[in-house]
Amino acid sequence: MFKTFKGKLLNPHAEYPSTHIETGLYFYLGSIVNLNEDQEVHFKYIQAATRTGQIWEVEHICRESNFYNPEKVKNFLKEAKLSDQLPLIIVCGSTLFMISCFTYTRMVSPSLLRYMFNESTP
Repeated sequence: MFKTFKGKLLNPHAEYPSTHIETGLYFYLGSIVNLNEDQEVHFKYIQAATRTGQIWEVEHICRESNFYNPEKVKNFLKEAKLSDQLPLIIVCGSTLFMISCFTYTRMVSPSLLRYMFNESTP
């Protein structure tokens, strides 16, 4: 993986900032996520979309997909501390995590509680 050039250690990943790698991963997974039922693919797509700032796409995949692990996505979105907590509310509203989501959202941003009740009701 690492090569030497005139006695110096070279890292091939150093040429590309991590944002470029995440963007590439986001576009690659975006092309296959709708054709795939693998939970890990859906989770990685949610991660890549979050890290590239595509919050609307995170909302979309959380709302439309049935193939992600809700517990894993909930924990990731909590750690991500998004300015817009709507994807987390969508995940919690569609599963049985409503109480933990309510507690977390109340601590982080009380103004988002109105979305929680609107999103969770059918």
